[in-house]
Parts: sequence; structure tokens; C-alpha cells
Amino acid sequence: MTGASDERSSQQKDNCLVGGYQPVINLHVEDNMGWAKRRGTRIGYGGDILNVNATFINNFLLEDLWIAGTWNSLDFRGNTLYGNITDSNKNLSDAVKAQNNFEQTNPPTSGNKIFIHNNQYDSERARIVIYNFDDADSVDVNVSALLSEGDSYELHSVYDVYGDAVLSGVYDGKALSVPMGTVTLPQPNGYVGIFEDDDNPKKAFGVFLLKKVGCN
Repeated sequence: MTGASDERSSQQKDNCLVGGYQPVINLHVEDNMGWAKRRGTRIGYGGDILNVNATFINNFLLEDLWIAGTWNSLDFRGNTLYGNITDSNKNLSDAVKAQNNFEQTNPPTSGNKIFIHNNQYDSERARIVIYNFDDADSVDVNVSALLSEGDSYELHSVYDVYGDAVLSGVYDGKALSVPMGTVTLPQPNGYVGIFEDDDNPKKAFGVFLLKKVGCN
């Protein structure tokens, strides 16, 4: 799992890392959702590297952000970040920061944030991403953009896409009450129990696959 601890003491990995002591060219990061307690997204690697260009737009990150090295061109806009920014070489000007929501270092303590992304290749599927700031047992999600009354559906956690659905039935036009934290976080072979504590969002964050499976 990207962003999770490895077997060495106090080791954490970045949720998203692009770079490796070589210049980064034509990086495009758009419409991503991130969650990490102690790590986050890093673009560029190495403080002395001269990178070329990156587009970083409309991302929602509940995690830290690192901008390493220097950049000839950075297109940063429409992003929301609840975390710390490390930008030692001051690549982002105040004017650029103003095009983003970088005001908060801590996430909200109430409410939720829901993203629904329809699958452009399959009109009967969608991905649902939920930030559950209330830490509630369930979150209501309006799925009327995908389902019509009478459609049969299944909702699966991405932790267990081929397992039992966390919700299924015939859509009645009402919001789905999505259960949070009910599917056990999968563990890698050989490192059972490694994805725990800060690596495990539990009810705080969930990603789900919604599938239309028929109609009455």
C-alpha cells in the first residue's frame, strides 16, 4: 500500500512520489484524493535538482506536501490541502498559493467530504471517495447521477473488491447510507499487522466501487 510503513522501525513511505535525483518533466497530477497521517505527496526528489515542469490541479489531499528541488514551471491551482507544505526553494509564490486552499494544516473536526467519479469507460460503475470528519459509522451519499429508481446495485470497498458488498439492493431514489470502517484493511503476505495505527484510516476515510448490476 502506497504511503504505509515498511518493516523497519519508524519508516514511512510517501503516498505519491515522482522523482529520483533526476529532473522531472511533464508531470501531470489531477483529481487525486490522498489520505496519510504522517507522510504525503512529494514531487521532485533531491534539493539541488532542476526540474522542468509540472501540472498539479484539483487535488484534495489530507496529508503533507513536499516540493523538492527547483522548477522552471509549476501550474498549481484548485487544490485543497489539509497538511504541511515543505517548499524549501520557494517554488510557489504567494500569488500561486492564493489559487489553492492551503489555509489549513489540520482537517475539519466535523462534517464530511464526498467525491463521486463516474467511470469514463463503463457507464455502470463509479468510484466514491469519502472523508468522514465526523468519524461516523455511516455517511449518506447521493448516487442519483448513476442510478435510477429500480436499478439493482452493489457497493464494494476497494479493500475487498471481489468480496461481499458492503451494500446491495434495489435503488429507491434515496441516498445510500455507506458504512465506514467495516472492511478489514488488507495486509501484505509476510507482513501481517504492518498496516495499523497511523496507516489505518478506519472510519475516517473510505474508497468504494459502485456497480449497477441490473434493473427491475
